[in-house]
Amino acid sequence: MATLRVFVSSTAYDLGILRSALRNFIESLGFEPILSDYSDVLYDPRQHTHASCIAEVKNCDIVVLLIGARFGGEAIPSVVTDLGERQVADIMSANSDHKFSVTQAESLTAFDHEIPVFSFVDIGVLHDYRVYALNRDAKITYPSIAQPETAEYIFDFIDFLQNRSFGNAVIPFARLEDVITHLKKQWAALFQRLLRESRDQRDEARRIDRLSEQFDDLKTALLATVGDGEARRVARGVVRYRRLIEFIRGLPVDGDLRNYAINCPGDWKEFLREYAEVREIRATGDRPGFPYTVMIRGDGSAFASRLSTSAFARVSQEWNDFRSEPTSLRTVLYDTLAEQDIRSVPSMIRALPRDEVETFIAEHAGTDEGVRGVGQRPIILAKAEELSNSTAQSSPPTS
Repeated sequence: MATLRVFVSSTAYDLGILRSALRNFIESLGFEPILSDYSDVLYDPRQHTHASCIAEVKNCDIVVLLIGARFGGEAIPSVVTDLGERQVADIMSANSDHKFSVTQAESLTAFDHEIPVFSFVDIGVLHDYRVYALNRDAKITYPSIAQPETAEYIFDFIDFLQNRSFGNAVIPFARLEDVITHLKKQWAALFQRLLRESRDQRDEARRIDRLSEQFDDLKTALLATVGDGEARRVARGVVRYRRLIEFIRGLPVDGDLRNYAINCPGDWKEFLREYAEVREIRATGDRPGFPYTVMIRGDGSAFASRLSTSAFARVSQEWNDFRSEPTSLRTVLYDTLAEQDIRSVPSMIRALPRDEVETFIAEHAGTDEGVRGVGQRPIILAKAEELSNSTAQSSPPTS
């Protein structure tokens, strides 16, 4: 059974006792605490210790950030370079000479990877921060800060935490019980909300099923009112192939889509290969709310579609059915649907640069096997070199 991993990020010299107590608390909940001073972090001999700590954060589910009197060690340049550019820019805009500690880099990494961060600041440090916020240009020695020259780096980071657009709660603490009490309440409330959202999703799915049934009844009733045979075929086709045309028109590819859609003689895979230069189809699995079908192109870039493998298979079947219709009917259907400007919303199909494809698939997979689809092999449409040769020599099909 999977265990929730909690990374405790703080300086160890001044907060060692608190870290030890938090470790016991986390273990008492049945979770796995990850603390660098207890050898819970893999210190890869091929990496700097700072990089090892950052790598471990990415493998955790929650980060508990503790800010005390000390700045800690300054993160090495390569670690800072890998941090999210936007977040670094936000901090540097307040202080262009800002230095990043390892602790700060750990929490920024968690933000980059959308890992929940629960932030705590020593109550004395938070008091001095408020004084600093009102007197930024004044030379003041702050009694809560162990190393006066690092005060602005600590305070600027607290300022960044409090001004984030979300996840910006910063909780003061004077003793261990303050931290533990807050975490107990927050984690219990978060667990309760996740259970409620799960119930709400099931209820929403049932409502959608009922609406789908009502929509099917409405389609049947409307089609029954169309008297002319040809008009009825068009009306039925518009309903039947709406999703297909919406999908292919959502592909961010420059080309004569109308000609391909109406005259391409091949099956779904051939259409994707010839029109969109897709050489491989991979799935991230069918987890509710997380499915993606990734279409990898000949140049290594890809399209990510918010369709599960089963939904993608239905679109494939719709294409094959569409190809079996007479050319005249295909033309009418495509033009009718295109005139309505039916396009996928941006989140349905997105383009992925070559260097982001494998990371995207791995991040959206439910398991390691999910990188290639849970229990599935990737569908190979063409080898990259074959695709390159064929697209260089081919032209849009003609009727």
